[in-house]
Amino acid sequence: MNQPDNGNSRNFPNTEPNQTTYTPGVCNLDKVGTLRRKRMAILGAVSTVFTIAGILLVPVPHLVRLIIFVPLFMAILGFQQTRHRFCVMFGMMGLFALAGTPKPENVLKDDYRELDRKKALQMIITSLAFSLLLTALFYFLPF
Repeated sequence: MNQPDNGNSRNFPNTEPNQTTYTPGVCNLDKVGTLRRKRMAILGAVSTVFTIAGILLVPVPHLVRLIIFVPLFMAILGFQQTRHRFCVMFGMMGLFALAGTPKPENVLKDDYRELDRKKALQMIITSLAFSLLLTALFYFLPF
């Protein structure tokens, strides 16, 4: 089993999709953490579908359509975290959690924390952009 690296030593980058080691700005989650983010994404997607169905079936003010932003953002961010094996909250807080670590550990090197923050911000901005775009599309649908 690979030992987690908290930023003290390691050759980078390791970008394998099934990697089990911490890589700054690339991977900070193990399989268990990735599955949690996948569940979040699926919950967000299902919630989005049910919210859209409810809005279209029940007469509500047009402005209510904007509510889909919340579950949609949750779904998109969750799928991104699953795909990248990267938790945005851990990235912003300077943490990582991989196999063999009972709880998240601190990333010790400043430059590694900065890479993680940049990756987290990139994922948040991308999720916001797609969520806003899809919410606007739904809002402006003619029915």
